[in-house]
Parts: sequence; C-alpha cells; structure tokens
Amino acid sequence: MIRQLHGDGIHRFARIGSMFRVDGVSKHPEVSVNIKDLIGQLPDAKIISIERHDRNYCYWKPLIPFRPPKRVRGALFRLRHWLLRKDLIDSAFDRLLVRVARLTNVPTDQTLGDAQAQIEFVAQKKL
Repeated sequence: MIRQLHGDGIHRFARIGSMFRVDGVSKHPEVSVNIKDLIGQLPDAKIISIERHDRNYCYWKPLIPFRPPKRVRGALFRLRHWLLRKDLIDSAFDRLLVRVARLTNVPTDQTLGDAQAQIEFVAQKKL
C-alpha cells in the first residue's frame, strides 16, 4: 500500500513501513524519509518547531551487527503477534521479547504496545 504525503506542492510517496527521521543519515535510505527535507519542499515555509515523541520506546543497540536468520525473525514475529491476539502486548513477557528482538537485531513494531514513535512539526507559511 502506498500513502501520498502532500501539501502545498509536496508530492512524495512513502511506503507503509517507512521510517521517518528528524536529521542525519539513515542506514536504510530507501525507506527512510528526512522530515526537515520534506518540510523544506513546502514553498515559503519556515520551520517553527520539531519534536520527537518517543515515550516507552526502546533504543537499545543490537549486540550483533548482522541480520539474524529468517527463522529467528519469523519466530519472534509470530510470537509477538500471538501475544497481540491474546491481548498480552505490554505484558512483562512482551517487554522482554521486544528487548531480545532489539538486542538480536530483529525488526520489531514497538508501537503495537504503549510505545510512542511520532514526530510533530509546526511550520509557518511566510507571508
């Protein structure tokens, strides 16, 4: 599924599952969108503020630098979605599973639970 991000001249497409960042360079440039660059495409726009809201988000760095085997990624994915169906997201076991996934470099949607991952920006059009 493709979602169009637009407004006052911006016509940029981002796939569902894209990552958004405030600044810097991403290890995944094909799916990562820099918010400042996106806002910069607005004609006559001035950035007033940009804030990252990341309450309960785990930023632990992986202990292994390589991608784990597909079987491991699949097992953690299936286990996490089983917890979701059983309404056990954010349980102690789920929080442990998220941290194990982070440490073993397995992608995990932390926002299934109470983790917040959003970027808020305010831009003003110059008159």
